[in-house]
Amino acid sequence: INGETHLSKALEAEKKSDNKTVIFELNKARNPFFSNDNFALPLDWHLGKAYYNDGDFKESLYNYKNAYKSNPYSIVVNNDLASTFIKNGKVKEAISQYKEALSISPHYEDARLNLAATYYNIQEYEKAFETIDLCDSNSKNDFYKQILTPIVEKKLNLTLNHINNPNLNSYLKS
Repeated sequence: INGETHLSKALEAEKKSDNKTVIFELNKARNPFFSNDNFALPLDWHLGKAYYNDGDFKESLYNYKNAYKSNPYSIVVNNDLASTFIKNGKVKEAISQYKEALSISPHYEDARLNLAATYYNIQEYEKAFETIDLCDSNSKNDFYKQILTPIVEKKLNLTLNHINNPNLNSYLKS
């Protein structure tokens, strides 16, 4: 009955990064008749986000998995579940979840960038380059700018090593 009121309080607390209040209010908001916000995001997604921001990645994963069960076609839920898999050391599951988000929305840049970063971090540099290469090169996303350079540098170094031309290598490195 008071789900909307508690959700409103939780969303206000979310703006202030008051994760304890978010968790408290969302737990009071949840009932069999009220499980999503006005944008069809499950309350469990908000709980997962609060626990994630609080550094409790195990509890975050639990809630994001529940959010996924409620709304498996949400690109945001898929992306955030994947990021939480990473924090819990489940890289294969994360890659699969990022790919699922991209199968729903192939141009969803956050999932594509996170997938590229994941490939880079596990030293699958070719896959990282192939993934980031599908992004819009005029992207205004700060994360794109942050990870593009190391990925391209690795790709260039791999290419140079493959070519193995001392004159070309020396020229490009100068």
